[in-house]
Amino acid sequence: PDGTKYTPSRLYDYGAWSTRNYVRDSLYALFPDKHAEIEKNVDPGEFGMENPYCRLLCVFIFIMSLTGELERIVEGVRLMLAIPSEAEPWVTYEKPTWADKEHVKTVHGWTELDMVKVKIAGMPIHWKIVNLLVVFLPKFFMWYNILKAGTALLMDTACIDDIIINSTALGFVLCIDELVFTTLTNTQTTTILNKLEDFPLFSVDQHENMEDHEAISNHEENEKSASLMKKLKSMSRMVPLNAVICSFTWLFAMMWYYNEHCTKASDGTWVSKDIYVPQTVVLTWGQAFFPYFFRIPTGEDAAWSMPN
Repeated sequence: PDGTKYTPSRLYDYGAWSTRNYVRDSLYALFPDKHAEIEKNVDPGEFGMENPYCRLLCVFIFIMSLTGELERIVEGVRLMLAIPSEAEPWVTYEKPTWADKEHVKTVHGWTELDMVKVKIAGMPIHWKIVNLLVVFLPKFFMWYNILKAGTALLMDTACIDDIIINSTALGFVLCIDELVFTTLTNTQTTTILNKLEDFPLFSVDQHENMEDHEAISNHEENEKSASLMKKLKSMSRMVPLNAVICSFTWLFAMMWYYNEHCTKASDGTWVSKDIYVPQTVVLTWGQAFFPYFFRIPTGEDAAWSMPN
C-alpha cells in the first residue's frame, strides 16, 4: 500500500504498519529540514498478506461450512414442493388396533402422548407461497450476504493468525439460529419437533418386495435400455454433489471479490480500487442490505490510491 516492494523482514500487520507510518510522518512534521535523512533511516515497512494460499484455503473452509446451510435451504424448498397442495392434519391421535389401549400402555409403558403422531402433511398453495417468501427467501438472502461479507473479511485479512481466527469466528454466525432455538424455545415446541416423523421424498417399496434374482434382472434390464443421458447421470453420482457445489461457490466468491474490490492493472495484476472515506457510519436498512441500490455517500477525493 505504501508503494514499495516488501520483503518478509519489512512485513507488518495493519496496526503496527499504521503506527510506524504515524511515527515517520510525525518526524517529517517536526524536522522538515531533515526529510531526506528521515526517509533514509526510518523505514515503516509494508502491510500485505503473509501467504495467499493460506487465505484462499481459509475462504474455502469457510464456504464448506456454508454449504451445509445451503443444502438445508434447498431441502426445505424441495419439501414444500413435494407435499400435497391441500390442507391435511399434521397432528393425529392413533390408538392401537391390535390390542386394547390400556393393555398396550401397560405392556409398553406408553402414555397418551406416545399415541399422538406429528407428521408433515399437505399444505394449501397460498401457505406454501407464504413459507417460501417469509422463511426460505430471507434464509437464502442471509446466506448470500454472509457469503459475501465473510469472503471480503477473509480476503482483506493479511496475517495468517488473524485469517484462521476469523474463519473460525465466521462459523459461529451460522450457529446463531440453532443457539436461539435451543435457548429460547419452550418445552412444548421441542417435544413437538422431536416427535416429528420423517417425510420420504421417494419410495423404494417396489424394490423391497422383489426377490434377489428379480432385483438383479430388473437392474440389468434398466442398464441395457438406459439412454446415454441416464448413464451419464448415473456416473455423475460418483462425484460428491456437495464437493461440486462447494468448489463452484468458492470460484463464484473469488470472482465476486476481485470484480467488486479490485481492478486489473496494465501489467495484468489485480490491485485494489481507490478507497473513499464514507461520510457517515450510520447506515440505513437499504444501505446495509442493498448497497448496490442505496449507495453510501463518500468523499469526492480518494483517501488511498494504488501508488505508481
